[in-house]
Amino acid sequence: MVFIGPNGPGPWQDLEVMALLQQFGKPGRRIIPVILEGRKGSPRFPLFLGVWHAVDMREPKPDPFQQLVGGITGEKD
Repeated sequence: MVFIGPNGPGPWQDLEVMALLQQFGKPGRRIIPVILEGRKGSPRFPLFLGVWHAVDMREPKPDPFQQLVGGITGEKD
């Protein structure tokens, strides 16, 4: 999971995401962008992170925790 908080991505986050993608961006692995409460507006994701479905913790529906579980397990409702 890559968490985007109220202040957006930090200066190291792009490098961290690139390293994460190199390690876990292989078939069968998932990366889940998570938008945390307190973030205003739509976050700007790095291009390579924008292809993954983001879970928005600010929105009650669909249930963000169910989305996280589905993203982790690969199971859909």
